[in-house]
Amino acid sequence: MKRSLFIFLVFSMCAMVAMAQKRIEGTIDKYIQWSFDGQTLTIYNTNQKTNSMKIPDYNNTSKFAPWFKKQIANNIERVVIQKGISRIGSCAFADCKNLTEVIFHDKMVTEIGWGAFMNCKNLRTISFPITLASIETIAFANCTSLSAIQIPAHCKVGEQAFVSCDIKSLDINPTATIGSYAFAKEEEIDGNIHHFLYNGEILKLANGINTRNCHEYGLAFEAVDNFLNGQNRSYKNADYDLISSDIDIDIPVAYSVQNDIYALIIGNQNYYWGQASVPSAIHDAHVFATYCSQSLGVPAANIKAYDDATKMMINEEAFDWLENISDRTNKRLIVYYAGHGVPDLKKKNEAYLLPTDVRGSSPRFGIRLNDFYARIGELGFSKTAIFMDACFSGGFDGSTRGAGVAAEDVEVQNPSIVVFSAAQGNEESQLYPEQGHGLFTYYLLKDIQTKKQNNNPVFFGDLSDNIRTYVQSTIDESHSRLQQQTPNTQSGDESWRDWSF
Repeated sequence: MKRSLFIFLVFSMCAMVAMAQKRIEGTIDKYIQWSFDGQTLTIYNTNQKTNSMKIPDYNNTSKFAPWFKKQIANNIERVVIQKGISRIGSCAFADCKNLTEVIFHDKMVTEIGWGAFMNCKNLRTISFPITLASIETIAFANCTSLSAIQIPAHCKVGEQAFVSCDIKSLDINPTATIGSYAFAKEEEIDGNIHHFLYNGEILKLANGINTRNCHEYGLAFEAVDNFLNGQNRSYKNADYDLISSDIDIDIPVAYSVQNDIYALIIGNQNYYWGQASVPSAIHDAHVFATYCSQSLGVPAANIKAYDDATKMMINEEAFDWLENISDRTNKRLIVYYAGHGVPDLKKKNEAYLLPTDVRGSSPRFGIRLNDFYARIGELGFSKTAIFMDACFSGGFDGSTRGAGVAAEDVEVQNPSIVVFSAAQGNEESQLYPEQGHGLFTYYLLKDIQTKKQNNNPVFFGDLSDNIRTYVQSTIDESHSRLQQQTPNTQSGDESWRDWSF
């Protein structure tokens, strides 16, 4: 008997390993196909005539999704929805107990069906696409690890859509419509169901919800009262320009408009989960945006700027804006990021950008730096300059944008991209307190200021050399107050030094 049991266990383990290594594929209907690599379930539409294919509705009692029929549902850790899917059917992923992340690679998803992700108790992150119009009843019921929710504009949230989730932060677009007890928590006491109201942080709230009716939506009086009376954070009204620098005052004015240049600017200063803020990141981003418009001649309509950007803002809103720019092969792009970077210690110290709604202890839920560069490159701009005032060296404190463990170096091979990095993988990107800016950003803008005051072009080779020289000189003069920081520049094109703006 023991021998038979041992053989059975060995056979089962081998079967599980074989399943994890073998790619499994299938179809839902004629056009919707899916594949599973042992970890990630990818769903995509092969019908080139329409972008609105719908994953069917299931009920998990008599009608099961194919990944349940194939008995792989419990092995799914990530779901990726590719282009051309407009609806996630009812119960499509309900009870996938090891699912941790849902990624939408397209902006066509408009509906998430009844109970679609119900009882996915390990689901930690999902960034809803801006096109999402409907989240149906109990779509995310009992997703107890889903702690941050951001509801997009004009989205209709059904009754008890997020019931019994352990939510910590709510960001509800004012134009959204919220159903009864959408954010409540249910508990059975003495055979009766009791509703407990959400009493966490509210960053934004749907119009029409107030302290008199908030209980109808599963929201506690205290949480709504704090929000309405301004006791929660209100970043837009905060003064981030406390220190005035010489680069803030005398900003040169361009003599011509550069209609072919676009700029994406992100300043991540305040993080949701108690992580240290990034000093002056918003100030850096604001002043950089001013230099783009005033000194480089970038039209205001060509600039997209984000304060405290979440994962959805970067992955969905920002890239949606970039992808809608026509004729990109004849246009140039500037990307600026100030904020936390972090290595994933579990994956060879891979470098990740850290959106404000992702924990520093879970960098894999952030944005992998290699993926970010690749996605920028795929946009097909003629030339792209990326400025990274962040480091990817681990833990955080109040004077740096990362410190501790060196991240794996990221090589830039795309010939259309040049990346200016504030520090090398084992160094910190530091604040320059006397100027109220990041050390890297201060000298980046200082060099642009100097060149444009004399009506000269800013050649990237000179810019790179000058930033490194000035940063090193300031560190040497600080008498060990500042640590070593070595700005670095990479490109897949050897002629990058001759580029200019």
